[in-house]
Amino acid sequence: MPLEFVQSSRILIVDDQEPNVLLIKRILERHGYRQFRTITDSTTVIEEFKTFQPDLLLLDLMMPKVDGYSVLTQVRECIRGDVYLPILVITADVSRTAKQKALALGAKDFLTKPIDATEAALRIYNLLETRWLYRRIQLHNAHLEQIVASRTRDLTEAHRRLSILDEAKNDFLRLISHEFRTPLNGLLGTSELILDELGSKPESGELREMLRLSRCRILSILDDALLLSQIEVEGQKFACEPVSLSEALIQALEEAAEFADSRQVLLQPAPMELGIVLGNINLLVKALRALIEAAVKFSKPGDTIKLMRENTNDSPTLIICSQSGWLPDSAIAKFFDVFSLSEVSTPAGNLGLGPSVANRILALFGGWVTVTNRDPSGIRLAVSCRPAEQSPEMIEAETLLGLQCEDLRKRPS
Repeated sequence: MPLEFVQSSRILIVDDQEPNVLLIKRILERHGYRQFRTITDSTTVIEEFKTFQPDLLLLDLMMPKVDGYSVLTQVRECIRGDVYLPILVITADVSRTAKQKALALGAKDFLTKPIDATEAALRIYNLLETRWLYRRIQLHNAHLEQIVASRTRDLTEAHRRLSILDEAKNDFLRLISHEFRTPLNGLLGTSELILDELGSKPESGELREMLRLSRCRILSILDDALLLSQIEVEGQKFACEPVSLSEALIQALEEAAEFADSRQVLLQPAPMELGIVLGNINLLVKALRALIEAAVKFSKPGDTIKLMRENTNDSPTLIICSQSGWLPDSAIAKFFDVFSLSEVSTPAGNLGLGPSVANRILALFGGWVTVTNRDPSGIRLAVSCRPAEQSPEMIEAETLLGLQCEDLRKRPS
């Protein structure tokens, strides 16, 4: 303990015997203590205690009028709960009962009469050192609380600014989407007028198809980019409810059928009873359609996209397989990356943002999707969604869907 702290410590001595008081004063002076007061009348202890505010109380137990136990009770009522005040009891009563009672009332240590000067000095030093360390910790904690409060204010302000920026970003993306569509409609409309001027020339059909495909691709990329941004900025705002995964898959197959027909690729009917999952029906349909169309893009004319149910420990997993196509390891690692849309080439061109959109949608609702190569050829997409508790109505609806899927499967192609 620093010497200056020894000199600054305030010590209150309470003993009705003058010889004891004088002895304690000599011990304190010999070891460098300078600030102490003495009380021989125990009835004035609390008043002096409040005025002097000691760092250490040396208290005799056996006193007339007000004994040490009563003083301990009164002192405990005066001090706050967060203040560590060491109290050294000085007593000729060495019984266990006396010690237990004093400890219960707030005493921290004992000195037995007659006092040993060396022992008294050590006990006084140890108690004051403990108080000094306790106050250092209090000051340190108070400083930390100030830092935490300051950081909290900074984080709150930063969060507020980010919220404003996110909202501005969202508004900006909507504006960009709208502004792109306006000149795009003019450009596409003008192109159609120019093609109409060609009449029925042989090259007009090919040019019209090129225009149609370009139009669809541009609009699809705009929609997907806007949806990705909305998920990033306000994903928590999308409604999440129990959804039949079989129903979502059937709708996705219906929407992907035109694209599959254009590639002369067959789509297998949906497997039975995929379960009830948490999500948004419109977003899940969009995710499943994107994955089905990705499998179609890897396929050759005459191939069939296979759809299977695979049971896992947690929930059924939907498997989407193509019969053709192959992905290098580098492409598998970045298959769902937003910025790798031009790195994966298929017979139908690059994949666009479809896989990225599907991955973000499934992750938004606690699901996942993976891609692997099949042997000898083809890709395998595994889709799993977060299961929901099924009500009797949802179970009945899922059973009816399963029967419909089975009926479709049995029909001759």
